Amino acid sequence: MNIAVILAGGIGKRLGAGKPKQFVELCGKPMILYSMEIYQKSSQIDAIEIVCVKEYIDYVWKLVRENNISKVRWICEGGATCQESTRNGIFNLEGEIKDDDMLSFNMSSSLFVSEDILSDSFHIAKKYGAAFACMPCVYNNAETQDGILSNKINYKENNRTINMPWTSSFGKLKAMYHKAYDENIETGEASYMPTLFVALKEPLYFSKDDGLNKIHIQKVADIQIAEAIIEVIMKYLMGVDEGTTGCKAILFTDEGTQIASTAREYPSYYPNPGWVEQDIYEIKKAVFECIEETIVKSNVNPSDIVGISHSNQGITMVLLDENEQPVFEHTIGWQDLRYVDILPELMKEVDQKEYLKISGMQYGTYNIPVLRWLQINEKEKWSKVKRICSHQDWFLRQYGADGYYIDEGCANFLSMVRMSDNEWDERLLKYYNVTEDMLPKVVHIPGTVVGNVSEEVSKATGLPVTCKVCLGNLDANSCAIGSGADEIGTQLLIMGTAGVSIFVTDKDKLDPNGRITVRTNPGFGNWQNYIMTNTGASAFRWFRDSICSMEVATSKLMGMDPYDIITTIASHSKPGANGVTALTCIQGSHTRKKNEKARGSFFGINLGTTKADLAESILEGICFEMKDIMAMNQELSGEVTHVRLCGGVAKSPMWCQMFADILERPVELTKVSELGALGAAMCAGIGAGLYKDCEDAVKRCVKITEIYKPDNNKKNDYNDAFKVWEKYYRIANESIYV
Repeated sequence: MNIAVILAGGIGKRLGAGKPKQFVELCGKPMILYSMEIYQKSSQIDAIEIVCVKEYIDYVWKLVRENNISKVRWICEGGATCQESTRNGIFNLEGEIKDDDMLSFNMSSSLFVSEDILSDSFHIAKKYGAAFACMPCVYNNAETQDGILSNKINYKENNRTINMPWTSSFGKLKAMYHKAYDENIETGEASYMPTLFVALKEPLYFSKDDGLNKIHIQKVADIQIAEAIIEVIMKYLMGVDEGTTGCKAILFTDEGTQIASTAREYPSYYPNPGWVEQDIYEIKKAVFECIEETIVKSNVNPSDIVGISHSNQGITMVLLDENEQPVFEHTIGWQDLRYVDILPELMKEVDQKEYLKISGMQYGTYNIPVLRWLQINEKEKWSKVKRICSHQDWFLRQYGADGYYIDEGCANFLSMVRMSDNEWDERLLKYYNVTEDMLPKVVHIPGTVVGNVSEEVSKATGLPVTCKVCLGNLDANSCAIGSGADEIGTQLLIMGTAGVSIFVTDKDKLDPNGRITVRTNPGFGNWQNYIMTNTGASAFRWFRDSICSMEVATSKLMGMDPYDIITTIASHSKPGANGVTALTCIQGSHTRKKNEKARGSFFGINLGTTKADLAESILEGICFEMKDIMAMNQELSGEVTHVRLCGGVAKSPMWCQMFADILERPVELTKVSELGALGAAMCAGIGAGLYKDCEDAVKRCVKITEIYKPDNNKKNDYNDAFKVWEKYYRIANESIYV
């Protein structure tokens, strides 16, 4: 086993920062975190020990947890000198590791250790017993005893400057440091390991060095130099999250750290009841403005942005003519329900068993039957349609893609691909009267490069023409990648405009009732059970806009988020909302019974009902719908072990705790909240060659920072409330809206 030992026991008085220098921030991160990340990423290192200032040990453990530095196994207290800290680190490992395990020591302020340097250090140490990174001296040196007189020149050809890492076996170092300790052998003010080797007449063997590791942070000028080097070697990734109500462009480092972001909203249009449309050029304008502003905010060199990828809203469709221009004034939104009245007739044309077997879902699961509605009701315009795009492939083309490409997630939503291989299927295409040449090419590997940023887009946004345009994902799948939802048993809940449940499983078992869409998990080699509700957290938004006008006005005056005020109000109620039950399916139901005509309701209101009760019931109703979905997932594919939550919900501690209490599972939050954009950026990083694949990107970028554990004291109250919710949900779906 190869173990990296990070020496972080000094107090760094020379820097004058008011804290140990290893905890001073460089480019927004504590210095010590750079060292930890180097060894976390290194294929040479199996485990990490940190020798730390006593008062900062808890803080370092916190950094380890928040940044997913999984290789850190030991943290021990440092000493008054480097020698003493080194000794403490060695003694701390007694009984923990074997004598032939290798230790490689470095300072926490040494920030630039390459894989090549580490590899050579271990190679030399295993061959000769020890290795000290070194470089030839640049200048000849004169020896002097009094600082004035010298009669000896040490020629540079024979001299070496010893740097770090220092590498040797645990058994050798243990014996040497015990001898030095027992015999009280000290080796000078600095008291480094090389001087102890000399004092004990052990030979020094030298390994490679490239000079970068010689940069130690000792004064303010060193910080400036280090930050300049970090900025030069750092590469950046642009992730675009184009949602239903607005978009975000976020610039990330290759470690998943958010540098700068910009958001824009845009409207939807509702020309008739149940119709939802958008203007694709309004969205494009917003997206390009966000990208440009984010680059300006970041102050990074645009040439260091190496990849861009796009996360897009569902299956809002762009229908193009032979000149690649939109046939219809507006795109048709994924929430559009104009086809509902003709759906029963359309379903008579479909062999439902065949459709389910091939696609893994029922006909009409999503809004793709709207294509048939257009063919019936817009015949002239439909005759001009030559290409059907999701927003994903349309935007990739706008950025500079050399054709039209679609990811598996978006292709799945178009409901015309085989579950077995995610390719277009002729049998399914016929149900929609479309041909394969009207559809984009399905690409199966997230991050696949489909072009470079065009000169036109470069001028409009500031992105360099060298920037790779990389295949992204449907927004939900981008969140799955950005959240690291790759482990079997993970339940990912994405609470945005829609409510999306993704359960990661190793089973490709079909839901015989067609409630659950079974799909591959892009980039991870397993499967997803996928259920989407049309409303999700948007029911809370409705409550804000329709009932909480005073709270909204107050939030503007106080510079607060109105949702924070409303959740605070809700906290004055109690589990069960004092008998009030809310059905939050205000735009149709997709749980136990798929019912596009279902609508929201409040039950149990009396003269004593307060706004707090209504707010509590809305929050509970959304949680109950997710609990119902989770139960269906478990029935089909197995036990949910943990829940990972993302979307606006994750910003509310009260709501996160409620999810944990109602679902009776730990609820995890990631360090980055904008997971759609992060997932897109990770795909861009794969295309740009910064990560090998999705799993590698997750290791580098995804960090769990908070876990909400269920409160058993609330279990019975919430279970009783859920039973009431189930009763009203069944009545509403079976009686009122059918």
